[in-house]
Amino acid sequence: MPDFYNTILKSISDYKVILRRNLSAKQCAAKLHELGIKRNYIKNIDEVKLYETGLRIIDELKKYIDAHKGERTANFYFGAEEFLQYLEELFAQYTVEDGRIIHAGQRASCMLIEAIQLITIPKEKMTAKIVQQIRDFGDVVNKYGSKEQKKIFNDAISSKEEFLASS
Repeated sequence: MPDFYNTILKSISDYKVILRRNLSAKQCAAKLHELGIKRNYIKNIDEVKLYETGLRIIDELKKYIDAHKGERTANFYFGAEEFLQYLEELFAQYTVEDGRIIHAGQRASCMLIEAIQLITIPKEKMTAKIVQQIRDFGDVVNKYGSKEQKKIFNDAISSKEEFLASS
């Protein structure tokens, strides 16, 4: 997913700027190496590895913020809390599934549409395979969907509930 890839690359670059601004050159180089965010490393990795790198940055920021709560020193990562919040919100939208990065909301939307299309099949044409597909799509909607998506799915399936339960 190019959107995630480009967004996380930009976020890593922003984090590197924060490190350079707040750490000595030696400390910064050590931190870049420790987190695996040196340019020659990140330019050759796929989006799943970038996702994992982003999670390491989130962990690093949490540790730093927890260790320096209430303390504002020259070494305090300026804007670290806001940057952490941004990263957490970004990563809440994405997940790794089958070795790929997926946007959870988009995945739920696609599955919701497919489920609704299958739910509208006439009862006499409904097969066990279609019922299983509806259940599988429902699992994805329940896992990744918003409250509204879950409600839409549940409302759509309620009309077929008796048949689906017996199949």
